[in-house]
Amino acid sequence: MSRVRRSSLLLALLLLPACSPEFDFVRPERFAVQGERGDGQVVVSDGPALQIAVKMASDSLDFDPTTVLRLVVNGVDRTADMTIGGEYAVLTLDPPPLGVPQLAEVYLQTGGDVLDTATYEALPYTGPTLASVTPDTAQEGATVTIGGSGFAAGALRVFFGGVEGAVVSSTDTTITATVPTGAVPGLLHVAVGPDAAVGLVPFLPVDGAGAPLPQPTDTQVFYVAPSRGPVETVCTVAGILISEDAIPRINDRRGTRVFNIRTVNFPLVGDVIVAYAVVDPYTDPGTDIFELLDDGESNELPFTVE
Repeated sequence: MSRVRRSSLLLALLLLPACSPEFDFVRPERFAVQGERGDGQVVVSDGPALQIAVKMASDSLDFDPTTVLRLVVNGVDRTADMTIGGEYAVLTLDPPPLGVPQLAEVYLQTGGDVLDTATYEALPYTGPTLASVTPDTAQEGATVTIGGSGFAAGALRVFFGGVEGAVVSSTDTTITATVPTGAVPGLLHVAVGPDAAVGLVPFLPVDGAGAPLPQPTDTQVFYVAPSRGPVETVCTVAGILISEDAIPRINDRRGTRVFNIRTVNFPLVGDVIVAYAVVDPYTDPGTDIFELLDDGESNELPFTVE
């Protein structure tokens, strides 16, 4: 069984600011995965890409992870591949082969002295997935078939470019759904109970003449995964008109600003902004919504804080 094993030199960490004021030290925080920190916890990747999140002791613009942090995955040093944003450093890994865990070792160090370590063994993702939609262009009111897996695991909700459609029927691997009025060019989002089906699948709604319907002129969230987890879960967010000033709000709590903003082009629908967002540490548990505050408020997608 996969386990999380953590050893902490707490006294050394408490003394760090006094002993080495020139550094903003970090501490291994958690995998962005299903399952909480703690001895004996099974850690399961939350999607095709496995994300390791490390939180800094304080926010700093000049934080240099290569000075104080080292990440080794399956024996390979991956420190240089981290993404820094706000108080967090995130490393995204290739998905582990089915049945083959990823072994990640996190070292907090100064010079040659290792001050804290954490070793994680993560199993491949086995939750709901989103793979296809047929047809991938259709008018409002038309029915489409969505393909994937794990759809029988919970109540289904389907969103077309962030606008909710109606589920007509489903099996464990298919969903028949109706394209909603107001659908916009973008990505599908399928909620399976409190989980998000993982996968970036584009969909283009068209009018009666076959012309694409217009995109919104404000921030629109197409997709967020995972859509459940404890505080400080790192989420992948996709949408349009998302800027570095966008702030996620979950259960009425504002999280850290989105970071590692990048553009991904989907031939069917054009450019989509993909970024990371983090659930605020003080967010209350409950089922509510995920939205972005960026010169106004975006649409809402379901999110559960555990």
